[in-house]
Amino acid sequence: MFETGTSTIETRSKPLHALYSQLRLTASRFNLWVQAPGTVRDHVLGVAWITIVITMAFLPTILTGVPVASGEHLRRMDRILAASPAPPVRTSSLVEEFAALVRHPMMGASVYDPAFYWIDLPNDVLQADAFRHAELPLWNPYNGLGTPLLATGQTAAFFPLKLIVYLTSVTSGYSAFLISRLWVAGIATYGFGRSAGLGHAGALLASTGYALSGFVVTHFHNVESSPATMLPSVALGLALGLVNVSGHPESALFGGIGAGAFAITRVVQASAPDGPPRWRRRLELAIRPGLALATGAVVGGAITAVVAIPLLERLSLGAGSLLSRPPTTTWADAGRNVFVPTLLHALSPLVDPQQQYNTYVGPLAVALAIIAVRHTPSSPLVQALVLTGTASIGMLLVSRESEVFPILPVGLNAFYGVAPLSLCLTMLAGAGLDWLVLRSTLAERIRPLALPTVFLAAFATAIWELAHDGTRAPAIALTSMPLIVLTIIAVRQTYYAMCRTARGSMHLPRHIARTEAYTVAAGSGFAFSALTLWAMSTVYQTWLGQSASGTAAFETRPEPIAWTAKGRTSTGAWRLNIDHVDAEVFLPPSSDAPTLKWWDTDVFIPITGYAFDSETGTISFAIPGKSFTGIVRGAFHRIINPEVAWWLVAELAFSTIAIATLSVWHHGRHLGIGVVLITGASLATVTSARNPPVRPYEFAPSPAIS
Repeated sequence: MFETGTSTIETRSKPLHALYSQLRLTASRFNLWVQAPGTVRDHVLGVAWITIVITMAFLPTILTGVPVASGEHLRRMDRILAASPAPPVRTSSLVEEFAALVRHPMMGASVYDPAFYWIDLPNDVLQADAFRHAELPLWNPYNGLGTPLLATGQTAAFFPLKLIVYLTSVTSGYSAFLISRLWVAGIATYGFGRSAGLGHAGALLASTGYALSGFVVTHFHNVESSPATMLPSVALGLALGLVNVSGHPESALFGGIGAGAFAITRVVQASAPDGPPRWRRRLELAIRPGLALATGAVVGGAITAVVAIPLLERLSLGAGSLLSRPPTTTWADAGRNVFVPTLLHALSPLVDPQQQYNTYVGPLAVALAIIAVRHTPSSPLVQALVLTGTASIGMLLVSRESEVFPILPVGLNAFYGVAPLSLCLTMLAGAGLDWLVLRSTLAERIRPLALPTVFLAAFATAIWELAHDGTRAPAIALTSMPLIVLTIIAVRQTYYAMCRTARGSMHLPRHIARTEAYTVAAGSGFAFSALTLWAMSTVYQTWLGQSASGTAAFETRPEPIAWTAKGRTSTGAWRLNIDHVDAEVFLPPSSDAPTLKWWDTDVFIPITGYAFDSETGTISFAIPGKSFTGIVRGAFHRIINPEVAWWLVAELAFSTIAIATLSVWHHGRHLGIGVVLITGASLATVTSARNPPVRPYEFAPSPAIS
């Protein structure tokens, strides 16, 4: 009745099954998402969630077709276009009401840099025409006697998503192209997270945070966002060469360094076998992924050789002389304009100035990242992310906002290196969420949140107090609260360490060991707090500069008008604001002749009666028809003003209450999805406000404006 032999079909199926298993194993070695752990249901839900979040952020554009990027700045620059009537915004009142509902009330509805309207979009008009005629986009014949097109390094002619632009009208398809980059970034980050070991909730948080992260959204309209959106795909191993053809060499270089640091770290981790280290075994385990990386580099280089030619030509001028150039930005300027905003942007997207240093990935990301680093330091993924973030910060330290490495035609500016930091932060947040979700008891969920919550509360209080330094002197007790928390932590850890050392090595009685440990810990804490307070005071005075506020008297108006001036910018000028109008004020010692220039004109107005008392901080000056008096104070509020500080405190308080409630509700069963929903809603509101639907701008057939 039953046969013991093997049928012909079964015999043939064994080699096929073995071949299929080998293919699966090979794919997993390349870390492809198709072999990521998790069910098909998880992957479908991940793609659906990213689609929903991005749709909510860009719903007016998706429903009505109005563009998300404005050419109004170009219209104002051109006298003929400025005199012509602007086309209307085609949208419905219902859509506008919904858009106003989901926008962040404190986020300015403006485009950071509309330069793509006279650079990227005209280039794409030419490239679309070349694509339709099966020609290489090498030359722009419309500018003067002609200029190189592909050799500019920024045209992104071979970026695959540009097919959306090439196959449709350039002006109508550009919004779809820009939005599709965020969708790809979200899906790739989800796949990267699952392949790297994140669970479903952690990968959803990472994908939501990075797809709508501060850097990607701030640079949303420009080509430097393309390499950033491809960064998770590079780390995943799916995008050989795509970063290099995405159009912006500086952003691509920073992203490549971050992806390379992550890949090398994982290779080193994979080559460390269990048990005693054996160099031969390490070498064997490192060869295979190392060859895969080398192959990827060769294939990627071959794909992008045509766009790398200008860089190679640049290097042929003499890399030694280029690398020996001194930096153009001082450490004080770098601290004020780069590192402080980058740190504060992790907590809020509203920090000013230098919005391009925006690392914001959601209100809960910082606390969850702290949990990941503190409670899972031995995790290979956490270690790799920390090392990758450290390497990326190192590149910021080296480049700053300068041309210390001007091997590229446009230098190497630090703000193009923020994207790897955002990716590391959101991935760490995902790892922290996964760890927190797996805690079974309420105490195990609440206790890890205590330390990050207390520290962030103290930090937010200090920022709130410092934000008022343009109107009053900050209170030392409030501004030093983060230092107090850190001192308590340092004293506590030192005390326990000394107790263990005293009882373990010298076998002292318990009360003597505690007394000695308390004495050493108290002395160490006092020294730590004193030195840190001195360093913070020095940094505050030297890095953050000054600001001024006061009143102005107008000859044509009876009542005085309040005015503020933010500290010296990188140009050495004060940025003065009065009655919602900005001006640049050039004062000694940056200028021998004090002058004022309103930002909407090119006329320099002589300043008379300039006087400044360094002891009292009083300042006064006048221009025809207006006189200004005020007081110069510290300038922390040039980075974050009081109104923004209130929002920062409110958002952190809401996030703390929300995550605590989710930890208690239904025994923390909905903690993961709740954090993802809060983060998605927060980032969608910021994105929708940052990219509002605007009036369309039509181009002439000949793109001679580029």
